[in-house]
Amino acid sequence: MKKIIIGDKSYSIDMLDDEGKAHLASSQFVDGKIKETSNLIAALTVSKNAYIQELKNEIIKSKTGFVID
Repeated sequence: MKKIIIGDKSYSIDMLDDEGKAHLASSQFVDGKIKETSNLIAALTVSKNAYIQELKNEIIKSKTGFVID
């Protein structure tokens, strides 16, 4: 028997009617999208930080003539 936990209570999925199961499916879909979006934000943040570091290196290179790797 599959269960869902809401707050600190556990409920059987079998006792849900069709509308309840549709709400559960929608909630699970949204949870997946939130995780997907969080992963995308993390990847974009890493990229942004790399671009900022490269920009800093270019600024230092143009001011000093030194190349920083």
